[in-house]
Amino acid sequence: MSAGLLASLAGTLVAAAVAPAPAAAAPKDVRSRPLVYVFVLDGLDGDRVRQRRAFAPFLNSLLDGDQGARSTLYDESRSIMVAETNPNHTAMATGAYGGESGIPGNAFAVYGKTDGESCPTGTIDESKPPTETSGESPACIEAETFFETVAKGARAKEITTSGIFGKPKLGRLFAKRSGGRYVADDLWAPCENQGDDPPYCERVPINPATGQAAEDRIVMDEVVQTVNQGVAADGTRKRPNLTFVNFTTSTRPATPPARAPPTTPPSRGPTIRSSASLGTRSDWGSGSAPR
Repeated sequence: MSAGLLASLAGTLVAAAVAPAPAAAAPKDVRSRPLVYVFVLDGLDGDRVRQRRAFAPFLNSLLDGDQGARSTLYDESRSIMVAETNPNHTAMATGAYGGESGIPGNAFAVYGKTDGESCPTGTIDESKPPTETSGESPACIEAETFFETVAKGARAKEITTSGIFGKPKLGRLFAKRSGGRYVADDLWAPCENQGDDPPYCERVPINPATGQAAEDRIVMDEVVQTVNQGVAADGTRKRPNLTFVNFTTSTRPATPPARAPPTTPPSRGPTIRSSASLGTRSDWGSGSAPR
């Protein structure tokens, strides 16, 4: 399905365009290594990108090779089942299907005690009925993410990672800690609850109607900022080598959920905004984040 398709598409193409760009007061990085950006346009129908070109002009310009862009479109890319946000982002980060990753859906049943978000540890007791959990605790992920692989690898200080997510639940899911710090060098996501927020969401504006990042433009602005200013890692500021990004508006209805009738069709507007968020900010590394 399209989430994986667009993630591969946008991530590969934009990374190729960004890597050579100079930056004023550029953060420390190693130019001989690629800068990889994986963009997920959550819920976007990949077939519509080509069928309805006006809804995704920037992505189509990449596929058409405009301005020297090089691209590959893999038409047979599919989401894993269940085709929901949490299992598919986990699959991209681990390379594992839901049965092995520990995240088979946005919600699932577990045997044992849970606070509605965590997963039980220790011996499984199947004598009692299972309990539903969102599985949004990082401890629920049973397969190793690329954040963990990098953090514990021999070249951990040479590779910098960043997770920039428009959805709060992805921030929670990938907020694994080790040795008193997050496994990802940089983490950015909104949080619904004010007052007890973790540090990664202290400066993230939120849309109260959706509970997600205010808009995709803000998500992309954060990506641009990591390019131009780097992120704090190993006592200095470094430009991330691997950045995992989630855009949310493809999954939002045209009307806030509280007001939308059950028959309201998904809005096509977010597709335009998601594509524009990538396209209008494609001059990354120009020295300052575009406005």
